[in-house]
Amino acid sequence: MKAAKLTAIIGITFTLIFLILGLTSLLSWTAAGPLAGATIGITSIIVTITLALERKEEPKKKEKVEQRQPQLREEQEPIVDETVLVEDYISYDLNLNKNEKVYGEIASRGYFNLYFLTPRNLTKFENNEEFTAEYARENVSKTKINFTPNKPGLYYCVIENVEDDNINVKALLYMQRSDD
Repeated sequence: MKAAKLTAIIGITFTLIFLILGLTSLLSWTAAGPLAGATIGITSIIVTITLALERKEEPKKKEKVEQRQPQLREEQEPIVDETVLVEDYISYDLNLNKNEKVYGEIASRGYFNLYFLTPRNLTKFENNEEFTAEYARENVSKTKINFTPNKPGLYYCVIENVEDDNINVKALLYMQRSDD
């Protein structure tokens, strides 16, 4: 906006100079009139182009959608923050109380399955039996987690390698207590 204002001021100044020169007969009116008109036209074009370029450069404001977040007890420390080599699978045991949830992100260059399992379903998983996950993300290389259990108790966060080779997995998990 500053460049457009400056251009307009310069254009108006030159237009006034040409008009004053024409009125004071220092410049013939037949030359001063067209020069003043041309200056107005050129200034208008420059101001229009400058404004258009400045509008393009302005970052578009994204509308923020507010979501109600539960209140945190205190500054959150991660409960898991590590990069680990996964051959078959790894698991993290999490004892969750009422109104607690686990959130975070798991990422790898390879593909993996992510499950939150009860102790009973972890045993079924380990025995290659059919199991039921409380939360599942399958065949992903990166996923955000937002797990709230149906009831308090012990849960296992299981990361299963689905690749033929070992994979490095970055796990970052937090526990949050909601005051709802």
